[in-house]
Order: sequence, then structure tokens, then C-alpha cells
Amino acid sequence: MSSHITQKFVNHSLGRTVYKSRYKPASVFDRLSDYLDSEKVGNDEGILLRESYRASTRYKQVFGKDLSPYLEDDMKSDGHETWIVSLENGRIDTDKGSSIAVFNRHGDILGDVSFSFVKRPEGGYDHGEVRQNNIFTRPFLTKPKKVQGTVFSLLTGGGGNANFYHWFVDVLSRLALLRESRWQHHVDYFLVPNFALSFQKESFELLGIPPEKVINGMEFPHIQADRLIVASHPRTTTYFVPQYITEFLHEAFTGFNDDIEDDTIGDHPYLYISRGDAPKRKVVNEAEIISRLEKMGFTSFALSNYSLRQAIQLFRKAEIIVAPHGAGLTNLLFCTPGARVLELFSDKFVNHYFYEFANHLNLLYDYQVGIPLHQKVVKSRYEGIEEDMKIDVEALVAKISAAMSISS
Repeated sequence: MSSHITQKFVNHSLGRTVYKSRYKPASVFDRLSDYLDSEKVGNDEGILLRESYRASTRYKQVFGKDLSPYLEDDMKSDGHETWIVSLENGRIDTDKGSSIAVFNRHGDILGDVSFSFVKRPEGGYDHGEVRQNNIFTRPFLTKPKKVQGTVFSLLTGGGGNANFYHWFVDVLSRLALLRESRWQHHVDYFLVPNFALSFQKESFELLGIPPEKVINGMEFPHIQADRLIVASHPRTTTYFVPQYITEFLHEAFTGFNDDIEDDTIGDHPYLYISRGDAPKRKVVNEAEIISRLEKMGFTSFALSNYSLRQAIQLFRKAEIIVAPHGAGLTNLLFCTPGARVLELFSDKFVNHYFYEFANHLNLLYDYQVGIPLHQKVVKSRYEGIEEDMKIDVEALVAKISAAMSISS
């Protein structure tokens, strides 16, 4: 390595090390309420939007023994308090994956609005306490981008960077908390985990938020704003989506006039959502299923070929939706109450995630578990989520026929 290149590398590393020293947490407030009661609060404000709560476990009655047993550790019913805070010269940093660190103007890291995933010894992840945030152990930090004006953060851990489901329930759901605070009219910019994918851009367009008001966290993972507004993570470790989230998202994305609809899509009361374009959780006998369902009046759609606006239109007008478990069922948020949903599962991965959507939005939910493809014992959600499925076609047709006769 030449001396010039070596010196350049050293200078770069030292620069990042200086940033680590300069921007590491000065001290810790484990609870946001402790900070708001302290002498340091100054002109900062906080609102407790929701007390801690216990999530519903009604899904256990619905799924019974079909529910995958290894999911039990994920399905905790204790929910946390939900806060929103407005910080003068506030700062926020993300590792673009599992950690969000929120600082006041003094450099103190704040609990309840900071976030981190902490891996469990037995597998899976929990929402960690603020002192478990990896900001304390990361070797380097970038210099924060200074932003003039008020920024509202929609940063989240996990799949919010690229996953359709997490974009809605973990990112856009924070807009419900902003609305409850009544601070939305003060916001100049929205900080998001990513803004490169078409559904991310289109969702903001449908919400009336122009791209020039968006700050992409992938490009600017560390910012300091004249005023920073941050909310707690909207969900708990249970994978339970609170009802206020589903109701807010349904309202926000289904109130469009018919004159903006895509006439090329047409009306399709019976939908089958294909995972033929997905890398995992494929339906191995999907061609047979589609052939039988087409004779019953169903139309098959691979949603990756359609815009968000088109997907909203399809689900809003659907009467019966049949779909294997996957992020495409996030579009149940756009269904009309009374629509019927039949979710298909691998026998190795049965969960309640989209049942919660259906239950909150008054959809009629049913499910079918696939035929075992092998005898391997699946021990975690991260194994189960990879499993393909084979569906008993005759049993499926019988379920659908019964639903259609009731609907008619």
C-alpha cells in the first residue's frame, strides 16, 4: 500500500473516530418522562399518546393448535407506552437496520423514542432498552447533516427499508401519532428509512407529501434539525399491530375519488394473489390452483407488476381474496368491510399477523394450512418463513364455494 493511500485511509478513519468521540451519548435518560421532568428540558415538549397496554390474544382461539409453536416467544402481550417528543436542536442517528438513537441538544440519548433490536439467545429479537442501543458499541459515526426547519422522523428498525408490510405498519403508521399530537402543521421535512422504491414514493404522493419534503435516511443516517419530532415505535414485540394503525392506514389510503382510478385494471370481485414472482414461500402447485379458481371467476395477480394505486383499487373492490401468506396481504388495509379473506399457509409457518388486519377492519377471515412437504422440524420464525407450501386443491375449492354461496 502506498504511503499516500495509507495516509488517506488513516485520515478517514481518524475523522470517523473523532465523530464517535464528539457524538457519542453524553448521558442516558432511560425514560422519556424522566427527561421531560428534568432541568435540561428547556423548550422541548413531549406527549404521552398511549399508556402501556396488553395486546389481544384472541388469535389463539382462531388458530388453536395450528399456530406455529416457536412463535410463542414473539407473541408477547405487554405493550409499551407510546410517546411523541419535540426537541430543539434534536439529533437522530440510525445504523440503517436495527438501531435508532435520539438525542436532545445536550447530547443525551433518550429512552422510549430511541429504538434497538436485541437478539435473544434462543433466537429472534426483542425491542431493547435504550442502554442496549448499539450506538454505544459502534466504532464509527458519521457527521450529522444539519437541517434548517422541523423534521419528523419515520425511521424504524427491521424491514422498513424495503419491505412493503413494514413500510406501512412501522413507517407510515407514525403519521397517525403525528396527527394525534397535532404537530403535523409544523413539519417541514419527513425523515424516512429509504425512498428509492416505487411504492415508497407512490405512498407519499397519495398522502400529498411532495418528494422535496423527504429526507432519505439511507443517504443521511445522522441528522440534526432546528427541531426534531420523534415518536415511539408504534408496535410491540408481539408482532401485534394496534387497531389505531390499521384504521388510520385504511382511512388514509381508501378515501380517493373514483376519477383517479385506473380504467385498464377493471373490476375483479374474486382475487387470487400469486407468489410466483417471490423468492420464497412459493405455492408449489399454484398452476393447478389458478386453473381451478379461474373456472370459479377468480383473476390471478402478481402484485409486483402493479402500482400501489392499482393494488389499492383491486383490494378495495374485491369481495373474496385468496392469497398465500406474504407482504402482499398488507393490501388488506384497503379492503371494504365485509370482504372475505382466505389466507394460505405452509404447515411449518402459521401466524396471526394478517388475521389482526382482518379483525380490525371487519373483514371475514379464514385460513387453510398446507400439506406437509417434508418432516423436518422447524424451530424458528426465520426458518419457517422460508418454507414453500402445497395446498389441498379440493379442500380449497370447497372453502371458496362455501364463501361464494354465503356472499351471494
